[in-house]
Amino acid sequence: MTGKMKQWNHSSCSFDIRPVSEKWLNKAKERLDSLVKPKASLGILEDIAARIVAIKRQERPSLDKRAVFIFAGDHGVVDEGISAYPQEVTSGMVKNFLKGVAAINVLAKAAGALVYVVDIGVKGDIDEESPYLLKRKIKKGTDNITKGPAMSMEEARKAISVGIEMADMAKTNGMEMIATGDMGIGNTTPSAALFCTFLEHNPEDIVGKGTGIDEITLKKKINAVKKAINVNK
Repeated sequence: MTGKMKQWNHSSCSFDIRPVSEKWLNKAKERLDSLVKPKASLGILEDIAARIVAIKRQERPSLDKRAVFIFAGDHGVVDEGISAYPQEVTSGMVKNFLKGVAAINVLAKAAGALVYVVDIGVKGDIDEESPYLLKRKIKKGTDNITKGPAMSMEEARKAISVGIEMADMAKTNGMEMIATGDMGIGNTTPSAALFCTFLEHNPEDIVGKGTGIDEITLKKKINAVKKAINVNK
């Protein structure tokens, strides 16, 4: 299969989101338990297999066609000095993905999956022309969450709709399994802020060192998350 995706038509999209079938889940688990092995000996792998069967509602689902979608975007909170790397690394990594030289390319190749990069909010312009680059930029980097919302509600809705679009496009092109990932310097800071908010935890318990920041930068990151939560209440 070539890398060129047949482009998605908004008007043709139909959303058929259903709960996972308990009937098919049980059917899959019965099949797994009937195999010559200790019950549940494959651990979480069995749960994944059963869920795939339940999602596809097929006894022997095909998973031959696979793709990885990497959503790339920059984060305004980098201005607070919370990252070990400059923001320019985001666009540099996008180019590496397209060249096929990043770690995800190696892993995807081993799994027989194609890698697509979605420019949903990289601050710089990605000039490369590639069938594996899908340009869906909502804005050139989010705003600084320590000063206000990262995006407007309309921008957030558009960003979510891009994810729906990619899933629908993959299905249209015959993909049977997709994985998602993200690229964006500073991305663990807004992620930590969201986790702290949704789980009602203190930033000290959630915020980590990301790609390996020092203790001074970690304190900046924790303070940035605290400020973001307070500013955006």
